[in-house]
Order: sequence, then structure tokens, then C-alpha cells
Amino acid sequence: MTFLHPAIFAAAAACVAVPILIHLLSRRRRRPVLWGAMRFLLEAYRKQRRRLQIEQLLLLATRCLIVLLAGAAIARPLLEAAGALGGGASRTLYLVIDTSLASSARAEAGGGTSLDRLKAQASALLAALGPSDRAALITVGSPAEAAVLPPSPDIAAVRGLVERLAPTDAPADWAGAAQRIAADLAGARDGAADVTVAALSDFLLGSLDPAQPPPKAFAALPEGVRVRVLASNPVDPAAAPGNTQVIGVEPLRPVGLTGADSPQPAPSGGQEQVRVMLRRAGPSVREAATSSVRLT
Repeated sequence: MTFLHPAIFAAAAACVAVPILIHLLSRRRRRPVLWGAMRFLLEAYRKQRRRLQIEQLLLLATRCLIVLLAGAAIARPLLEAAGALGGGASRTLYLVIDTSLASSARAEAGGGTSLDRLKAQASALLAALGPSDRAALITVGSPAEAAVLPPSPDIAAVRGLVERLAPTDAPADWAGAAQRIAADLAGARDGAADVTVAALSDFLLGSLDPAQPPPKAFAALPEGVRVRVLASNPVDPAAAPGNTQVIGVEPLRPVGLTGADSPQPAPSGGQEQVRVMLRRAGPSVREAATSSVRLT
């Protein structure tokens, strides 16, 4: 445990000596004066002496504790490990969830999507937070969007937004998500907060471009900000879903688009109109694998 103003706590600890001095001074021996009824008072005092001593010690301990706790409260204790500081969050979690087109992939027929697994991981991270922690939510479907930013102490509301996430048809924007988090940290007042950035993705080829350099948005954070970056494990290549990518469309003859709602009849003689080039990837691809595509 540390204090924002340790000098005030040290002064409070020194002031604890004041009640002790008052207690000792009140016990100074005085010159006895004998009188007729003194014998009865001394006899009653001897019977109550043990109880009076305990009460005096308890009263002294209470006075010392009041002075010490008052000084500690003014010094503003920072209970980082226990998370018991009521004035601010001890931990801040930034959830960065991949909602790009790759998050809609399914490992097998009938199974859940990649985003379903990522939402389960996010819920587990939120469940580990305490009542004084905060959480933010950023989606990386281009452009990156801040669903909850700045971080909110309402963990239940953040969990509800995570459950309602859906895949998008856009690529991933990891650099944009990092810039949003860095901008929020740059304006944060609590520079000593324990910050965790959790990047949740299967990191398929469509969700992370290895040709792009990693974002450097966290290189110029304010002094004292500690950022820990966690990333989910990439999907096992053996369990990765197959993918068919259109890499080119080449017209072989002039094509007229009439805008009619009804499909146009196919040309006679089996003449080709368009050549479409595909690239297949995934564990299901074999050397002899072929694909037949018919466009209308």
C-alpha cells in the first residue's frame, strides 16, 4: 500500500503520541489527602481497579486509532493490488475484438463462428474484473469503432454490448484501434493505472496483414502509464477454415449491362464471357482439387 501524500501519513503517525502523552500525564501521582470516608472509596476502587484499567487502555487505543486513520484517509491510500480504492479503478481493460470479415469464418459445418469464440474469451476477461475496475470495448472492423470509450465501470453493460457484436464485411483496422486507445490513455488523469489491452482475434490472413508494420501508437504514452498487451492464440492451421479468394476478373469479350431484372440468356455455343481467377487456401486444399464456378 502506498500513499499519494506520504508526508501527511507520517505526520499523523507522529500525532499518535499526543493521546499517549495525555494518558500518561493524567496518571501523575498527586499528594494524598486523608479524610474520614476515604476508606470506603479505596475499598470500592480496589474492586473496580482491573475493569477501569482495561477501559482506560481501550480508550487510549481508540484515540490513537482515530488519529492514525484520519491522517491515512487524508493521505489518500492507493491500494493497487487489492483494488479497494473507491475513488478510481485499480485496473483498466481495453477489449479489442476482431469483427472483420474473417471473424465470420467457421471452422466446420454447423460450428460457431470465429467471433463467437472471441466473445466467449471477452466475457471470461470481464468476469475476472473487480467492482472498482473499468472496461472499454473497441471493434476493429474497418474503420475501428469505439463502442465503449473512455472505459466504463459498468462491466455488465460492456458485457451486453459484447454479446450483441456481429461480423462486418470490412477488413481489420488494428492501427486505428491502437490509436484510439493511445489517445484515451494520453488524456487520462490517472497515470498510474494498471492498463491491459486484450487483442482478441484468430489472426487469420484476412484479419492481420503480415506485410503491414505493427502499430506504434503506444510509443509516446505519458510517464507512469503501464500498458500490458495480451493477444489470443492464433487459430491452429490444421483447424483453420478453408477460404476461396477472388483475385481477378477478366472479361473475354465486350459485356453489356442492361440493368434488366430478368437474367440474360447464356450465349450459344458455350462461348465464355468472363474468366474469374480464384485462390484457395486452407487444410482442405489438395493438389488435385478443382473448383467449378458459374456466374449469372
